[in-house]
Amino acid sequence: MVLLTREISQGRTHGRSDLSRIFNELNCMQCPKITDLPAPPAGRTGWPWTVPEDGTRRTEHGERKWPRITVVTPSFNQGKFIEETIRSVLLQGYEDLEYIIMDGGSTDGTVAIIRKYEPWLTYWQSQPDKGQTNAINAGLSRATGNVLCYLNSDDVYEPSTFSRVGSLFADDTRDLIYGDYATIDELGDVVRKVCSPVFDVGTLMLDNYIAQPTVFMARHVWASVGPFNASLHYSMDYDFWLRAAAKGFSFQKEPSALARFRLHGESKTQSQEYGFWHDCIQLHEELRASISTPEEMRSLSSRALARFHWRAASASWCSGNLEGARSHLSQGADFYFRDPFLANLHIALQLILQDEDGMLVPIR
Repeated sequence: MVLLTREISQGRTHGRSDLSRIFNELNCMQCPKITDLPAPPAGRTGWPWTVPEDGTRRTEHGERKWPRITVVTPSFNQGKFIEETIRSVLLQGYEDLEYIIMDGGSTDGTVAIIRKYEPWLTYWQSQPDKGQTNAINAGLSRATGNVLCYLNSDDVYEPSTFSRVGSLFADDTRDLIYGDYATIDELGDVVRKVCSPVFDVGTLMLDNYIAQPTVFMARHVWASVGPFNASLHYSMDYDFWLRAAAKGFSFQKEPSALARFRLHGESKTQSQEYGFWHDCIQLHEELRASISTPEEMRSLSSRALARFHWRAASASWCSGNLEGARSHLSQGADFYFRDPFLANLHIALQLILQDEDGMLVPIR
């Protein structure tokens, strides 16, 4: 495939030539076989290294054409994992695929890996950006697919995920779907298999149980709800799900595993827990203040804010920030007591909120 390369300030971007874009519109996007791709690193076996996707390569569902799927991968210095991510996308056996990689100027060998797979990418760039959320928004702004998603550069799709997703979206009646997932370790070994619950907006208000790598959305959802909130760096996905729910879009649970979510020492989920809870507090405060938030969701806002303040308190305590822990406990108590059902926790909280001399700290 002929590629057009152009230099830009502080980095390089790579996009398909005009001829390639014409092929794209004619549904002639490349769908590589495992033998087409570069050989895997020594010692790497199994999916997506030596085991190909086992689904069919058709893109028809009855008389309806399966939709184009656009995947965006934001990346920064994830050279240890990104090749596995890329292969899990390209080896889905789904022909109408658009794959965009937005790298933030990696210096760890990531760019060399991306270049290996350049012939099968719709677009990629490597240059300094304003963070992960900005990269996701920039990538999705280039998307031409009817179904949109993003996959972080340390996560992996399960085999046959796109064929399942494509068949679900083929009738144009879905808004968002999500599914089950597995957590994997740094080596890619499965740690735990997780069955996500069926969608319930009340439960979502209190806990982000929707695993981001498993989420696919129709283009009209992105047009209405997007972009992701760039002021959030950890829970922008949770914020998007809640805003989509507030606008009445439906979430369908697919009863199968769609992705593998990697936990490792450098991942945000593992290393920056407090940031997640701080983001959750911010997004729930914004949701609570919005006049367009449905009453069903607004009625749970105090309980949600209490829950996330207490989680922030726990993270603060574990990091040695005792003053921050006390502040979040106090604010969490304040929100909890606005919910009559939970007001009986007052005495327990007073026992927790003691100063160094054992004296009770008044709860406002």
